[in-house]
Amino acid sequence: FEVQLLGHRLEQTQSVEKAMLEPPRDNTDCDSVHANERVGALDPPALTHQPVLPFKNADAAYILSFSTIMLNTDLHNPNMKEERRMTLEQFIRNNRGINDGADLPVEFLTS
Repeated sequence: FEVQLLGHRLEQTQSVEKAMLEPPRDNTDCDSVHANERVGALDPPALTHQPVLPFKNADAAYILSFSTIMLNTDLHNPNMKEERRMTLEQFIRNNRGINDGADLPVEFLTS
């Protein structure tokens, strides 16, 4: 069988975790490209460089996703007092060691 995930075609033997950690090689597998072809639009330009992801495993991406959701909830909850809202320093501290025991780059967390 074949599954598409984030522009990847996964074979039965390929793990979803591996596909999540690898950025798509090009845009040819994306549904949006096929949709553009159906309506006669031009193909989007190919990526000139591959994004570098700092994640050592899928758990790090999952934990950071959850942490970002919690940050968003904290910042936009009207019942939260201003002095109790999470600061940038607290967010970075909360995400120490989530990348297979290592820290994610501060530049990545703050971008």
